[in-house]
Amino acid sequence: MSKELKGLCARWWADRLEIVEKRDDFKQALLPKIRADDMTLSVDYDPDDVLLEALHSVQIKCSGAFFSARGILPLKTSMNIRDGVVKVKEGYGGGYVQIMLPESSKKI
Repeated sequence: MSKELKGLCARWWADRLEIVEKRDDFKQALLPKIRADDMTLSVDYDPDDVLLEALHSVQIKCSGAFFSARGILPLKTSMNIRDGVVKVKEGYGGGYVQIMLPESSKKI
């Protein structure tokens, strides 16, 4: 996975963090955790282990249980990364849409 695509994924999640002043730190904490071309990052009512670890690393209190994402990250939100393609969905019943790097940031 390219550095640019990892950055896109981390920025997408950081933009959804409800604690605005922690967004840049959260992005930086999440970047090294996005390691594979085949992974899912998600929040049902609680963040998955990868997102939870990134939250904890920037001192955001979140128990990981009992609706702990409220006020931190949007519920029922997920990102699927497969073979360099990133698809995201937001909210219950939301459909997946592909997000892509702007043409100007793609490597030739």
